[in-house]
Parts: sequence; structure tokens; C-alpha cells
Amino acid sequence: MTYNDRQTYMCHEIIAASAVYSVTYRGYPINIKSSHTLNPDNNSKYKKTMFVNPGPAHALAKKLNHQFNTKDFAVYKLLGGEQVFKE
Repeated sequence: MTYNDRQTYMCHEIIAASAVYSVTYRGYPINIKSSHTLNPDNNSKYKKTMFVNPGPAHALAKKLNHQFNTKDFAVYKLLGGEQVFKE
């Protein structure tokens, strides 16, 4: 499926993915919140932890395991699930 924006000339394509890869901690999905240590209330950002390609998920899990000196971060391949929203 393709959408072409006639004002910005941007083309948006919907491309099917075979699965979603989620970085988990001890088997549970996670969020990663980054903030500045001197001003934690300003400019907090959430980083991606779910990907349609396995490479970035594996790289993030490896980085987190090294950073936190653990082996508890892993990647789960998600193939289906319950639909929770439909317009």
C-alpha cells in the first residue's frame, strides 16, 4: 500500500513484516527511558525496544547485557496476538 503526499512529495509505503522482535528483561517487555542526570525532568526520551528486523533487537539486547553486566536481556520473536484496536 502506498500513499503519496502531493504537498510534501513524501511517499509512505506500508510493507508487511514477518514478525516483530521485542527486547525483554527476564522475559518481560521493557521500555527504555533516557534523561539527563542533572535535570531528569527535562527532555526525557523513550527509545525503541521493538523492531521489525532482528538485527537491531539483538544489538540492543547485547548492549544492555554488557551495560548492566547481566544476561537477562533477550529478544523474543512475536508472530501474532490479540487485536486490541480497530477503527
